[in-house]
Amino acid sequence: MTPQRAAPGLLKGPPLLGKASRLCPATYRFEGTLTTGIILAILAAAGFGMGRVFGGIGLQGIRPMTGTVISLIFGWLLSLVVSLIFQFDALISVSPADLGWLAIVGILGFALGRGLTFLGIKHIGTSRSTTAYASYPLITVVLAVLFLGESAGAALVLGILLIIGGVGFLILEREPEKRMFAGANRLLGYGFSLAAAVFYGSNSALIKWVVTDMVHPLVTATYSLFFAMVILLAIGGRGLVPAMVKERRSAAFFALAGLAMTVGAMSFNGAVYLAPAVVVTPLGSTSPLFTLLGTFLLMRKLETVTYHVLLGCLMVVAGGVLVTIG
Repeated sequence: MTPQRAAPGLLKGPPLLGKASRLCPATYRFEGTLTTGIILAILAAAGFGMGRVFGGIGLQGIRPMTGTVISLIFGWLLSLVVSLIFQFDALISVSPADLGWLAIVGILGFALGRGLTFLGIKHIGTSRSTTAYASYPLITVVLAVLFLGESAGAALVLGILLIIGGVGFLILEREPEKRMFAGANRLLGYGFSLAAAVFYGSNSALIKWVVTDMVHPLVTATYSLFFAMVILLAIGGRGLVPAMVKERRSAAFFALAGLAMTVGAMSFNGAVYLAPAVVVTPLGSTSPLFTLLGTFLLMRKLETVTYHVLLGCLMVVAGGVLVTIG
């Protein structure tokens, strides 16, 4: 009697082979389609984009470090539940060596990347910070050119110029009339946001490698979120519970931010596995468009979306697409 084959798809996928988490290349590929990868990439962009909007609202009452920890806790709980239901065997079969790589993914993307993102939002607002962050494909490509020997074509050069021009357009913008917070520093805000882009950009290639050769995409999100959560709890977890009790509305929005960004992370991990990076990354780069829409709909009293922001955002998004396909 032969064992029954597991149902195909992104959530179920094939079982792990052997004692370690290393997957058999011949059987690891999910029976997904390019269309599924595209849908997941768009869902990832929406999740990341709206997560930053929810985080911007939450920052009205809670500081960035505490808010980041709250978002990681709720995001990790969602990812854990999904992984326990659909990928239990993969979840308990990760090797110590793979755990080390998952820790690096968590530190770069969730601890540093997300923490710096919220710091940037606190100083320059959601739409401006997200637009600066969207320059991360430039970081990925620069690393590829420097360390992997990739060449720079015309589309790549044009994309780089568009990204630099869009970010510069924002930085040279006149001081906005509305400030989300007193004492905000524009240079610090753009510095934090661009630093977040560096960590996200550096992390993208690593995630592609991990979910393709080592660990299931859902499990990757679960463990990397866990490591980021534990590290930030150790660093800035004091006063977490009192802050959540005192500022329940802000804490609720950070919880929503964590849930939305986790949906984005799980979707992105699945997208880069099912579809080519040249398709996924440009679609993922459109997250600032969702942020602009969310800011306009939900944060109109807190932040003004000016023509400078809109044009800068479109330039950076277009540059990110060109950099990826170039």
